[in-house]
Amino acid sequence: MQKPIIEACVETINEAINAAQRGASQLELCSDLAQDGLTPALALTKRTLAAVDIPIKVMIRPRGGNFAFTLKELRLMWDSIMEFQKIGIRHFVIGMATPENELDIPAISALCAAFPEEEFTLHKVVDYVTDPLASIPALNQIPNLTSILTSGGDPTALEGADQIMAMQDLLHPSKHIIAAGKITQDNLIQVQSKIQVPAYHGRRILGEL
Repeated sequence: MQKPIIEACVETINEAINAAQRGASQLELCSDLAQDGLTPALALTKRTLAAVDIPIKVMIRPRGGNFAFTLKELRLMWDSIMEFQKIGIRHFVIGMATPENELDIPAISALCAAFPEEEFTLHKVVDYVTDPLASIPALNQIPNLTSILTSGGDPTALEGADQIMAMQDLLHPSKHIIAAGKITQDNLIQVQSKIQVPAYHGRRILGEL
């Protein structure tokens, strides 16, 4: 069986270095995790790229609050991706919803299509929409959307385990679920035994950073 991907969510260069030293497979770099993660500064991202030698994903989210973005905000997300591309980032974490609380498939598809050479992860917006399972067939049609980060709609991955596995079962084989939601160094083995997916994500998945 393939070794699971351990993705550490970080917001400082020290956290990034510590996570890499403790064996993280990859990083999700954000700012303002108190708001569930916003777009990090370009300068921080540059320094982090220079400091670690594992893959880095960058969160693209211009503000906190809901995920129903205006056209102006969507343009800002597009511009941010172009700036991060210039410094070598090749994987982005995005998510949009409609005011009716459904995934905004046209907006997600359009942003991914605009950058066909890059990879995208759909973040936990999927846990806030009414029926995430209903959106999986449409997400399967987006070639470079390669993973979905989810707690199965519950506060923790363990509580959402059944939904996480249901989502994984519906995903195209070229894509995978990243289980998230209060996954820590202390419960990771328990989570892995109950939720058998290729990747696991957390702020404390490798302990306090």
